[in-house]
Amino acid sequence: GDSRALVTANGGYLTKHALGVYANFPDRAAVEGVWCREHPSICQAEVDAFPREQVADNPEGTGVVESYCVRYGRQGPELGIVVGKLVDGPSAGHRFVANTPLGDAEMLRRFLDGDPMGRRQPFLKRFPNPARTSKSTSV
Repeated sequence: GDSRALVTANGGYLTKHALGVYANFPDRAAVEGVWCREHPSICQAEVDAFPREQVADNPEGTGVVESYCVRYGRQGPELGIVVGKLVDGPSAGHRFVANTPLGDAEMLRRFLDGDPMGRRQPFLKRFPNPARTSKSTSV
């Protein structure tokens, strides 16, 4: 059947974003050049109506990996960044952001050699943070 796909890409240090919308059929509006977007406030109202996710200030407990990336330096992979959702602990059900421990080549290898998406693993608060910019680490 007819379908469309949204393809996104990040560049730089996650500071650039590109996207494309592709279809497996000729879109009449696109072919005839009559397509126009709706006013952004309409889409924004739809987005604002979604329930908001809670974010853990000091994540601790078992989490499920929902997204990740590995940052490379001149010598190769140096840091993993994880976004996930805690399934237990004091902030169960909250989202979190965590870094792999610096210099933990074994953990980075697990991210590079396999797909950690959906994997459950322990996360713990690593750095005290009175400024609410806490960092967590995967263990």
